[in-house]
Amino acid sequence: MRLFFRILAISLAVVLGVALFLMITEVFVIIGFVALPLLAMRFGNRYWIVISGLVAVMGLVLHFSGFKLYGSAQVVTTPPLPNARKLVSLQPPNQLRFSNGDTLSLADIYIPTSVDLSELSGRSEAVANDMRVFKLLRALGFNQGTNTISVQVDPQGHALAQRRMNYWCGNTFFPTLLPRRLPSHDTVDLGLKLVAAGLAIPSDVAGEDKDYRKTLLQALSDSQDSPWYCVTAKIPQLDRTTVALGRSLAKSDSRDFVAGAYLLVAAQDTESYATLRREILRRMEINGRDYDAVAQARSEDFGNILAWIDVDEARRQLLPISFQTRSFGPTWPDAAMTLACHGDLQGFDAVVQRMANPSTSDSERSSLSRTLKSFFRFPENLPSFLEWYQRNRPRLRSGRDHSGQLAFWLDEGQPFDSAYFSSMQGPAVPVP
Repeated sequence: MRLFFRILAISLAVVLGVALFLMITEVFVIIGFVALPLLAMRFGNRYWIVISGLVAVMGLVLHFSGFKLYGSAQVVTTPPLPNARKLVSLQPPNQLRFSNGDTLSLADIYIPTSVDLSELSGRSEAVANDMRVFKLLRALGFNQGTNTISVQVDPQGHALAQRRMNYWCGNTFFPTLLPRRLPSHDTVDLGLKLVAAGLAIPSDVAGEDKDYRKTLLQALSDSQDSPWYCVTAKIPQLDRTTVALGRSLAKSDSRDFVAGAYLLVAAQDTESYATLRREILRRMEINGRDYDAVAQARSEDFGNILAWIDVDEARRQLLPISFQTRSFGPTWPDAAMTLACHGDLQGFDAVVQRMANPSTSDSERSSLSRTLKSFFRFPENLPSFLEWYQRNRPRLRSGRDHSGQLAFWLDEGQPFDSAYFSSMQGPAVPVP
């Protein structure tokens, strides 16, 4: 064992020594350029002094401009796109609106809801309250500072934007001979990024460019990487274009069945749920006895879709795993939200019971309280969530609102109406 650790220590020392040597070598290159004319002055004539001085000046200028003989790669600022305009909002059905008042209609793209993109700082409401906007900024390489999206239109009518390149790998800047000059930004198709972020979907009518259509459908699948997609997509209930696209994709012979199923659940197209359930069970039966490429496509999502379209399936899948007696699983917020979207508050009831249990630690109780307050939009400055929930539980209702998001209300009220919020200030307020 001692021999093993000795060999490991020697290996690490050699690796670190080589890395340090290579980094110092770049300094030696700079020193060499400076020393060149000095040596010529000491040992050469006037001719060699002039030549060596020119070589030294050119070498230093090129080195610090990023054109190095040896050293680490340098990030070079990419010029902004010519004739680019600042994007301030997305408007249905497929329009980009710019700060100068101009608009651009995107081909093959459908935007279900309006989205304000005029202020994209890390603390802005658009970023804090909309996961889709956050995903878009992350896809464009933006940081937590104030950001703007500048758009250029290419000859094909596609919107182009610049993406900041974040070179996270340390090997990128490992010193080498003739190192690369790395661009600070590259150019991407903004329409694809909007679809991948969940801010848009492909149009229900396929365009002439089949390759671009295929790329859009892949971006749609990428946007559905979260079990919360059905609520975070914020698709209006029974949105015509979304339902049409979802039904065209969710067919028995389609590899994009799962993408279409998620769209139909997001749009709350309950008429399609029975068909989706039958097709999922059919594909699961095929996968249990044989390999079929169509049936296997995104089969890991079958259980999640069943939980969204069938409340009994949601209870069977989620309650035993997420709400154990001794400790809650890490997926309990997903489980509680999915059940509540069906109108079943069992998940949240289990959390409240755990908060009320004297054996629950203060840190766990505080963590559960913060999460519950965010779901129920309970003001942070009011500490009595547990009391409010227990008092109003008989009249508390849950489901999905018009945009597909989880919502709560009292008795015959409306999602998050004034009576609901008034009940947080004192005794329950009757709903007119």
